[in-house]
Amino acid sequence: MKRSYKKIVRRGIPIKFQFNHGNAFAFYFSDPEGNLIEVYWRTGLEYPQPFAQATDLTKTEEDLLEELKVLTSQKDSTSAPLRKKSPDAAKQSAAADSWPL
Repeated sequence: MKRSYKKIVRRGIPIKFQFNHGNAFAFYFSDPEGNLIEVYWRTGLEYPQPFAQATDLTKTEEDLLEELKVLTSQKDSTSAPLRKKSPDAAKQSAAADSWPL
């Protein structure tokens, strides 16, 4: 997934969202016709869905795995934020909440 992410970024294609879903890390971009494309990597963990926490896929694999470890160690991860959201993360979370599922 990180190789695909880097390839998309190198081509100048804007990344719309980057999320830690607990059960997967994912990023989203639009194809030339405007269709939203998701690329994801399954973590192998079960996690209550729907869930989307903004993340930064330029982090090292070790940092992403640590983020996942922190997330999955939360007692009630559906109601307690893991950390204060940045303005960009808040926008991404709000956009994810408005997606039709």
